[in-house]
Amino acid sequence: MTNPFVELDEQRLTAELEAVLLPRLAGLLRGRAPGHCMRVADLDLNLMLALTDALRRDVPGALVHVLTDRTDLARSDDRYVTSTKLVELRNPDEASNLRHALLVFLPSNLRTSAEDSFGVATFEEIPVTGAYDELLQRLQNRIPTPLQATVRILFDQLGTWFAGHIEARVRFLLTAIVNSVDHETLGAALFELGLVPDLRLFSDQARALGRIQQNLKTVTALTTSDLSVRGRVLDLNLVDRTLQRRLMQMLLDMGTADPRRWTRQIILDRKNWELTFDKWRFADEGNPDRISICAVKTDLPVVREETDTQLQGLVGQQVLTPQTRRKLTLTFQVDPHPSQVAGLDYFTVQLMTREAGTGNSSTPLGLSKRVKAWKAKRTTCTVTLDKLNRVAFPEEGGWCFLRVLPWTTQGDPVPTEPGRSQTDDDGFVTTPSNESEPFFVIPSNTDFEEEERPQRAIPRADSVQHARLRVQFKVAREGRDPSAIRPDALVWDEQQKSRSRVRDMLRVTFRGEGSFNIPVVHSLQQLEAQYLTRPTELLQLELCIENGRLSTRERAPVTLPDLASSRHFLAARSEYFAAVRSGEDELVSQAADYDSLQERCMRYAEAYRDLLRDLYARLEAGVGKERTQALQEILHALLIDTLGIRIAHARNRHQVRQAALLSPLHPIRSLWFATWTAVGQRWLGAACNGPSEYISLVEEAILRRLAPLNIPPTLIRTVDTVYIPVDNLSPFWALYAEATEEDVRGLFSEVCSALQVAEPALSGAAVTGEALATRFERYLK
Repeated sequence: MTNPFVELDEQRLTAELEAVLLPRLAGLLRGRAPGHCMRVADLDLNLMLALTDALRRDVPGALVHVLTDRTDLARSDDRYVTSTKLVELRNPDEASNLRHALLVFLPSNLRTSAEDSFGVATFEEIPVTGAYDELLQRLQNRIPTPLQATVRILFDQLGTWFAGHIEARVRFLLTAIVNSVDHETLGAALFELGLVPDLRLFSDQARALGRIQQNLKTVTALTTSDLSVRGRVLDLNLVDRTLQRRLMQMLLDMGTADPRRWTRQIILDRKNWELTFDKWRFADEGNPDRISICAVKTDLPVVREETDTQLQGLVGQQVLTPQTRRKLTLTFQVDPHPSQVAGLDYFTVQLMTREAGTGNSSTPLGLSKRVKAWKAKRTTCTVTLDKLNRVAFPEEGGWCFLRVLPWTTQGDPVPTEPGRSQTDDDGFVTTPSNESEPFFVIPSNTDFEEEERPQRAIPRADSVQHARLRVQFKVAREGRDPSAIRPDALVWDEQQKSRSRVRDMLRVTFRGEGSFNIPVVHSLQQLEAQYLTRPTELLQLELCIENGRLSTRERAPVTLPDLASSRHFLAARSEYFAAVRSGEDELVSQAADYDSLQERCMRYAEAYRDLLRDLYARLEAGVGKERTQALQEILHALLIDTLGIRIAHARNRHQVRQAALLSPLHPIRSLWFATWTAVGQRWLGAACNGPSEYISLVEEAILRRLAPLNIPPTLIRTVDTVYIPVDNLSPFWALYAEATEEDVRGLFSEVCSALQVAEPALSGAAVTGEALATRFERYLK
């Protein structure tokens, strides 16, 4: 649905009801004799006034009024009449002549004097209870014929649902008609029935009954449950956590007593269209629609009459020689169209191998390709698999096949219709409809290791995670599945160590995709190693830079107060540091697998948060010396994994500049790296599911434009000193300076020079002429 949704105007509803009641009431007025009195109740006041005007116009001379208890209103508007005047109109006029037939509308809950004078004994009661039924039938006839069956199913299921009364059904249909009725606007108008709008409900009649029942069950649970709002939403077992949080917030803001209130906002506010029921997925819901996959065929050649003894036993079979034929094309057919299968998001084509004598047992060979469910009006799909020479086929050759599987957005398999299986005379292999005919892979005389050519140049990356993402994006551009890319080997490269030990080198290898070098500044590696080897000691290290020479000084480690949160923090810190260090490998953060460290990073950061909360509570409760001590404890906790930097000038040793270096082991930065890794994988998956031209743009964004700058935004070294970020020395280490520092760029250069770190450009900023002049002046000195 692209156009804004229009809410039903009450005047439109009044006009539709008027069109139903006017002919009926006009006929009664014309057919009644003079002096006859009638009354109509149970109508909306606006409808009464509209009918009064219309009846006076269509039946000239008829007495048509709306009863009121306000004399001033009756005087200003002749459509209104008081009870006293009504009694007068009921009786003959001054000449004793009977008046024209009288019809009076009685508003609800109106109490007037002389009510007995216009009771049912003297006024004929005209029932109008069938008006909504008649209007409902008219509106149903105006619904497109293909959608009427689903409308009937919907009304049959409403039953005793309190929001599914006749008036609500009329409003539902009329709202859809006002919005140019189609399958989407009908689904959007469900809020008039107190149901969650479902934009796909009316597009598939086969699934309509189940979706309606699920919708009713869900809204009933949200409305009548004894749980809290949070408990009610969690009890739904929604798969999409983002949708779950947004729904929870909406219900907290709007309440759950009247479902029509919050379901209305889902469709009337375009920002909430992501909450429509067609996007709700339940962890415990039944299987989604089934899809049939058949006619899986490859373009591999078939062996004809051969004189080659190696191929004589394969006459009539498809064969593949991966060292000479490095790609193949596959076609398959589906029924129904992918757009008609609820939850279907993509297909995977997997290369499988099956050994003789294993029956249906098969093993994936590591080559797969994802195919996004298409919207074009076709039921066939063509897929190309390349780089077959890199697949680790069995050395002696063997039977392989291709398997096509459908999947949901959450990565759950979509059930397939069982197809016919074929078995050869020996009972060797069965072929389900979603698999290709088996083909024989002819072994090559050349080993696969020889086919893997050595890299001419080994590229560099900032970290193992940067290298992995680069490989994954490359694989994604080639149409292959990037999810299986993992480091195959990670070691310190002893041959890359220079004599001066300015830089160490990590070598990470990805099987079949090559290797990357990870430069690690030796001085920073040594500093990080001190923290990693002593996780329970909150070290206080200080770097002293004088005349360009660097020295390290260690103060007494910080001691945390004996609190449960302190012990919990040190335990989480030790666990995280041990995982980063990886035992005897003595690794650092640049080598960390943040994908597998997510839970540890979360526990580490949460423990740090809890520690700060407890220390702040001690500060608030402290008095005198206790408060001073508590303040010092907070300052120490805020400075963990932070190195002080003291820069003394050669000409004036009393002129000292202060700075701070924040390590990647700080809880907040560790959490950032874990989050960045998760975001990278999420964006990679989204890029794979979208147009291929976006893959490189996403790679650029995640690898070059996301950096932990201002993480955290400030450091507090003392009670009256605040340090602000200068820039990252590398993607992992950050430099902070006093807020009063005038020459930030000069400070940055001095620290880089002392640590023997290549000076990067300032993040997010071009080098200005002033910065170049300052640098040139410094070089001349």
